[in-house]
Amino acid sequence: MKARDINIILCILAVGILIAGYYLLYSPAKDDEKRLVSEINSLQQRYDDLKAKEAHKDEYLAETKKLKEEFDAEVLKYAPDLDQENAVMWFRDAEETFDTLVNKSVSMPHPEEFYTLGAGASSTSSLEGAEQQASQDYVCSKVKYGVAFEGSYEQLKDYLDYVLAYKYRMNIDSINMTYMPAEELVSGTLMLNSYAITGPGREADVPDVDQPTGNDNIFIGGDSAIAPRQNNNKYSANSGEDIISTHDLVILLNSASNDAASGVIIASKESDESTYVTYEGNDVTDAELSVYAQDGKNFVDYKIGDKAYTTEIVSTDLTIYVKSSDRVGSDDTNGIKLSIVNTSTLPVYIKVVDDTNAQRFAIGNKSGIVTVY
Repeated sequence: MKARDINIILCILAVGILIAGYYLLYSPAKDDEKRLVSEINSLQQRYDDLKAKEAHKDEYLAETKKLKEEFDAEVLKYAPDLDQENAVMWFRDAEETFDTLVNKSVSMPHPEEFYTLGAGASSTSSLEGAEQQASQDYVCSKVKYGVAFEGSYEQLKDYLDYVLAYKYRMNIDSINMTYMPAEELVSGTLMLNSYAITGPGREADVPDVDQPTGNDNIFIGGDSAIAPRQNNNKYSANSGEDIISTHDLVILLNSASNDAASGVIIASKESDESTYVTYEGNDVTDAELSVYAQDGKNFVDYKIGDKAYTTEIVSTDLTIYVKSSDRVGSDDTNGIKLSIVNTSTLPVYIKVVDDTNAQRFAIGNKSGIVTVY
């Protein structure tokens, strides 16, 4: 073979090697370089974004804590469960509170779930992951009780306030009633919705059952039978006269021109002036009284203007004695208009002894369980 042919062959092989090297080595390396540059750019953007957010880390943590506290506070407004045992105890307590409002019948259907807080938050498709996510969700459920009732109109209104003031979320879905003027009674049915949120950290309430059991025949009673229902609450028999001698709060109303004491005095202890909230003007003043539950205890706030006092209620109800003196003339015009907000489950009973011709005491806005004699 001639030297010229050999050189031509070597040139062709060299060109082939160069082309093969380009496609087998350089081109893939170039593609890898482009991919790495793209990833670096993407990671750099992610890094820059996270770096910018890190500057606001404390703000995000504080906002997250705030939202978590608000969420927890809202969840506490709902029962942790809808067990029928607790429902039975609630209706029993309501009957004892409203002696004249008879629950003629109550239906007890099963609760139904209607929403899940956090559903869809997990992207896992595995069964184990789905079960784990379900254990972290808060499930909202409700139950609708049908209640047939009969009682006085005032007791019915107080019953509705009792429902609205309950520590857990409840509401009246619908109500039908008929008034019987001869008996002065209201009879009808209402649908009562009760709501619950179950989830992490929510422990079911334990029913407080103190009703004795053991009747041989549940239809005829026995030693453990519930006592016959009275016509009204324990103060109605004598129109609240017992409150005069034994009470939790006292409201004293005297002429503003007297020299012995202020014209208006509200106190939890008549002998302890440190509990006094007073008013000395010769006109009708507005006073506010709030009854509420907090941390498992019950409290009452009473105030006139910027003067206020708070005390714990240790009894099973709140009794108030309003003692008003007779007016001494046309210039004697002081008095009090009391607004009451009772968001607790305790009933409030007020006994008023006032001037029969020109009363010093009047009730303003009233919500919750409040009875005035």
